Amino acid sequence: MQRAVADDEREVSNHVWQVIAPGIMTALYAAPATRPMFKGPRLLPGAVVRRVVPIRRDPDYNQTAEDWRKALAPWDKSIFN
Repeated sequence: MQRAVADDEREVSNHVWQVIAPGIMTALYAAPATRPMFKGPRLLPGAVVRRVVPIRRDPDYNQTAEDWRKALAPWDKSIFN
């Protein structure tokens, strides 16, 4: 959570996948200081995981008023506004 909050405050990217779990975990895994926290858990390639856990790019909540993008003006593409 600390990493997510720090990335948000620094506005590291407008790409939502880079500022939520996938991007955070990739950055933590790549950094020598935090790499040891991955010792023990078995990491599998995304293609293997997707055979068991379906990843949808269009979840149902994206079609509701709760979708954060509904609050953006058409010209505003930033997740930080």
